[in-house]
Amino acid sequence: MVVEEAHSEAVRALLRGAECVCSVLVLVEVPRVLTRYGQRDWEPGWRRLRRSVRIVDLTRPLVERAARLPPPALRNLEALHVATALAAGPLDGLVAYDPRLLAAAQSSGLRVLHPGLAA
Repeated sequence: MVVEEAHSEAVRALLRGAECVCSVLVLVEVPRVLTRYGQRDWEPGWRRLRRSVRIVDLTRPLVERAARLPPPALRNLEALHVATALAAGPLDGLVAYDPRLLAAAQSSGLRVLHPGLAA
């Protein structure tokens, strides 16, 4: 991962050897979050991570699918991430820790994974 967090080792173990898929949104979200929280020296790790994932672009059909995802309280970016996972093809699961994102993914039929947390 880009910086060490409580569940980083569990995530690395889960993803070792797996194909990782991310929405193009991570190209904005990750640098902004890291900068906002004062992380230093994150750029080399971020460049390394970017080379190891398949980035899925936002298309009009994907955005329209995200607009229709339940529940209505689902935030825009969370809806786009779930729609990306649904469009990416068969996945082993969606890795996340945000409860709203996990609930929306699960209700959309995706297997949700949160390595390092009790099920």
